[in-house]
Amino acid sequence: MTLKDLYSQFKNYELKQIFMEGDDTATGYNQSILSVMNEAVIEVYSRFGLLQDIYTYSISKEGQNKIQISNNIHSIIKVKKGKKGNKDSVKDIRINDNNADQSIFTPEPFVIYDPKAKTDDIYYLMCKILPPKIDASNIESIDFEIPQQYVQPILYYGSYRAFSTVGSERVDSTVERKNKYEKRCLEIENQGLVQETVQENYKFEDRGFI
Repeated sequence: MTLKDLYSQFKNYELKQIFMEGDDTATGYNQSILSVMNEAVIEVYSRFGLLQDIYTYSISKEGQNKIQISNNIHSIIKVKKGKKGNKDSVKDIRINDNNADQSIFTPEPFVIYDPKAKTDDIYYLMCKILPPKIDASNIESIDFEIPQQYVQPILYYGSYRAFSTVGSERVDSTVERKNKYEKRCLEIENQGLVQETVQENYKFEDRGFI
């Protein structure tokens, strides 16, 4: 499903019962609905770890042992380390393992730390990443499709978050939608419908990871 179609589902069905402030006559999109939609897409994609990508970082100067990494990284799955220009040196290393001979650490958000870092060390990080932020300027042009099995959980979670902000009179609707969200997520997991997506230009096979 396209993001534009997902927005229509929220506006015309899931959130039709409640008033959402934030209409923008210039774009035709409601900012509150876009905000709920963003939150719901991020929640579902993070829960299932759906998007994956490989990031490459290197140590450029003597004494450097920390590297700032991309702020759209949700978590690091796997790390390989080697030397620039030497493919044979690349090998798996551990993550946050004080007992390992080689390990990187994540002491703070969006930072990796290698106590044994040396100049020209290179790191390949296989990561779960967050989906792009959706706004009125990109919702019709961004190349991002929601697989069909995740549409319903996104709608349930988004409506749950929206209803939870409108007061005690909507408690039953809030609880109902949260329960539907959890139930649908469990069904997806139990039926083996989790569909991970590795970004096309950064597959493990292309760089010899598999």
